[in-house]
Amino acid sequence: MILTTLDEAADAYATTHPRLAAGLAFLRRADLHALPKGKNPVPGFDLEDLAVIVDAYDTRRPEAQIWESHRAYGDIQVVVEGAERVGWIALHSAPAVTTPYAPDAALYAVPEQEGRTPCYFTLEPGLAAVFFPHDVHAPCLMIGAPKPVRKIVVKFRL
Repeated sequence: MILTTLDEAADAYATTHPRLAAGLAFLRRADLHALPKGKNPVPGFDLEDLAVIVDAYDTRRPEAQIWESHRAYGDIQVVVEGAERVGWIALHSAPAVTTPYAPDAALYAVPEQEGRTPCYFTLEPGLAAVFFPHDVHAPCLMIGAPKPVRKIVVKFRL
């Protein structure tokens, strides 16, 4: 997992992976508030290789957390409005799989219920979290009480 500022990410990770770099560059230059909800293309890329997904929702209570990992895609997650708590645990320490990969996402039990200790952080405007297949994560969690969030997830094929 990478947690960085959106301003620094495009330059700092430009050589990491070409679609990761393109996704970060797109986020840096786009008007993130003007992007329409739903799945949006990145110019020059097929939607199966690189897609920008814009969503708006209320953050979840802790008992509704969903832990997931991906097999073929990485995520760049950016909150545009609001803030949310995000959980992370390394795949090698992850709790039991409750839903195997179907097609790209696997779901997991809540780590604390199996005696595992995840890391939690706050994702707010200006930050970017990047998740790879070895990163089990639980986004969309509330801070204090459920609140509205507008978020962008860039899916990049590895």
